[in-house]
Amino acid sequence: MGVPKSELAGGKNLDLTKKGLEVTDQPGSEAVESIVMAVDTSDEQRAIELLNLATSSGAKRIKLGQELFSAPGIGGVEGALSLAGDLRAVIDAKTFDIGKTVLNTIKNLASYAETFAITVPLISADEKGLRSVQEAAGDKTILGVTILSSVEEASCQRHYGKSRLDINRILVEDALDYGVGGMVVSGEDTLKMIQEEYPEVSERGMVLMVPGIRSVWADLGGQSPENILTPAKAIALGATWLVVGSPITNPTTNTDSRYQDSKSSLMQIATEIEQAQQKAA
Repeated sequence: MGVPKSELAGGKNLDLTKKGLEVTDQPGSEAVESIVMAVDTSDEQRAIELLNLATSSGAKRIKLGQELFSAPGIGGVEGALSLAGDLRAVIDAKTFDIGKTVLNTIKNLASYAETFAITVPLISADEKGLRSVQEAAGDKTILGVTILSSVEEASCQRHYGKSRLDINRILVEDALDYGVGGMVVSGEDTLKMIQEEYPEVSERGMVLMVPGIRSVWADLGGQSPENILTPAKAIALGATWLVVGSPITNPTTNTDSRYQDSKSSLMQIATEIEQAQQKAA
C-alpha cells in the first residue's frame, strides 16, 4: 500500500518517488479507519508531503477540499485524487448551486474510484435535490453538511431568524427524511441534540463526520475551545468519522513529546477512539 507514481491532469508528470514518498503498510483497524486525515493546503509539494504522512503513519482515509482542487499545478479534482494512491478520499466539495449543476457535479465526483464520500450543504437542497444526489452518488456516501459551530449565532439569527441549533434540527430532519448517508456535524451541542432527539440517526447507521478533533495533548491550532472535541468525547456523542488535521499533519506542535511525530500521534488518537468505542458498546 502506498502513493504511486501518478500523472496530474493536464499532462504534468509527477514522479512521487523522487519527491520522497515512501511505501508503508500499516495494519488496519476500525479505530484507524474512523480517522479522516485533513489534507488542507494549496501547495503541491505540501500536498505530497501530507499524503506521504498519511501512508507512512497508517491513515486509511483523507479529506480533500476546494483549497487543494483549485490550487495551481494540482490539476483540479483529478490531479488531487491521482495523488491519493490507495487512500480513500472524502471529497469536501460542499457544492452549492442550482439542482442540475449540483447533480452533475456529484456524478462527476462519484465516478472516481478513490472517492468514498462527498459533502453537500443540507441548507442548499430540497427533497428532490437530496434524493437525487444520493442516487447519483451510487455506492458513495453523501454527507449533508449542517451549520457548523464556527458560524456565529448572530449570523444565524440575521440570515435565518433562528439559532444554529434550531436550524440544525430542521437540517437533521431533512437528512433523515430524504435519505442521505450521513452528516457533517461540529459542536457538542448539535451532536448531543442528535443523540438525544434523533435516535433514528444511529439506528439507521448514518455516518456522523465530525471536524475540529483535538486530543488533550494537542495544540488548539488557533481554534476556539468551544469548536473542538476530544476523540473520546466525539465518539461518546455518536461520531463515526473524526476529521483530524494538525495533530497528525503538524505533530511538532503537540504538547506531549510522545506524540510529536505523525505515526505516534495517529496511533494514539486511534487508541483513544478504540477505548471510547469499547466504552460506548
